[in-house]
Amino acid sequence: EAVNKTGQKHETGDKKDRKTAEGILTEADRDNDGLVSLTEFQQWVGKNRKDFNKHALQNLSKTVVEIRKRNETDSKLEEIWNQYKDKGEDDIMESNLPALLKELDLDPDGIDPFGFAWKLEHKRMGPILKKEFMIGLHCQGVSTWEQLHRWAKKLKVEMKDTARLREIYVWTFDYVKEDGRKTIAKDVAEFIWGLILPPIFPLYDKWTNFLEEKYELPVIKRDLWMCFFDFAVEVSNHGLDNYDKELSSWPVTIDDFYDFCSPAKPVKKDSH
Repeated sequence: EAVNKTGQKHETGDKKDRKTAEGILTEADRDNDGLVSLTEFQQWVGKNRKDFNKHALQNLSKTVVEIRKRNETDSKLEEIWNQYKDKGEDDIMESNLPALLKELDLDPDGIDPFGFAWKLEHKRMGPILKKEFMIGLHCQGVSTWEQLHRWAKKLKVEMKDTARLREIYVWTFDYVKEDGRKTIAKDVAEFIWGLILPPIFPLYDKWTNFLEEKYELPVIKRDLWMCFFDFAVEVSNHGLDNYDKELSSWPVTIDDFYDFCSPAKPVKKDSH
């Protein structure tokens, strides 16, 4: 790297020499759709030709090979995309996503859609974009129906692992959160809890009763959300017998839930 007269860094020819084929492809993707056509690549070469010497041309030749491989892969993925994209839409998959999930033996009414979106690094709840679909699967080595089915089967296994399920659980907060908010709506939280908690949290029914009868806020804060999965696992392993409110570091709402679950101790009457 070098610094110009304004104090800003700029790339030298040597830095360009070290660019990988993947890096070049990213820069050449002018329309940012995750696909690089030979035309886009040629335009990129024309724009940057002066920055390359004979050594850098080796990377350019590797990039051409990579483009040919990627275009072959992308054409197969695009066939899958075209089959399930929304009618009348080229870049959106939403209404047909349940059909794709069913084809992959994933449950569209369970936690599987969240796992699917998590794997694609989908940022916000809503339609899956073509770019997310293509890049997400391409980066995981998926380009054919056979590979996609194997990928989905592996995903189902991952979601049965407590550590992986926790990753998905933590990720869902920002996924469903509205922009600019630091909380998620209570009904949204209850919906996701209903998908994730029942198999791992023996007090799930009591938790829903507590939310209905005692929890008065319309939102769930981040700290409660982030802690609750670990609390659920802790209860699953050890119950509430060793719960100590005085020593506990759980959010106060969990202390309140403990009180809700614990029957009040009878007060001893004075014999005098």
